[in-house]
Amino acid sequence: MATLEARVAVLETHFGQFASGLQEVRDAIRSLEERMERRFEAVDLRFDAMDRRFEGLDQRLETIDRRFEGLDQRLEQIDRRFEAIESRFEQIDRRFEEIDRRFDAVDRRFEQIENRFEAIDRRFDAVDRRFEAIDRRFDRLDQKISRYFLWMAGAQVTTLAAIVVALLAR
Repeated sequence: MATLEARVAVLETHFGQFASGLQEVRDAIRSLEERMERRFEAVDLRFDAMDRRFEGLDQRLETIDRRFEGLDQRLEQIDRRFEAIESRFEQIDRRFEEIDRRFDAVDRRFEQIENRFEAIDRRFDAVDRRFEAIDRRFDRLDQKISRYFLWMAGAQVTTLAAIVVALLAR
């Protein structure tokens, strides 16, 4: 068997090889660490860029939200205006209904007045018939008076003729 020194010598040669291999592994690890660090830095830069993009996107979305809130407020204002317009139309409708009722009342009053005029016309017709009856009476009376006048005139003429004859006969 080999002696302890021989074994240590073999181990030293192997250790040198291991040490040089270990140095290569360390260099490779350091290179790998550097590459990974650069990659992580690149990833961090990308994440930072993504964060900035997300922040920009958040700001844009907040702007859009504010615009939507503004639109909602405008739509609410429009709704309130429409409600005001609708209430005005309802007021106008009520006024038209009131005017219709008033016109109906005026129409009823005109009908009442027309009915009164018709009643007055009927009364005038009755008065006209009475006047016609009185006119007929007056016509008959006038005819009687004319006859009496003729009789009286005849009697007076006869009396006058008798007086004239009597005077002449004397």
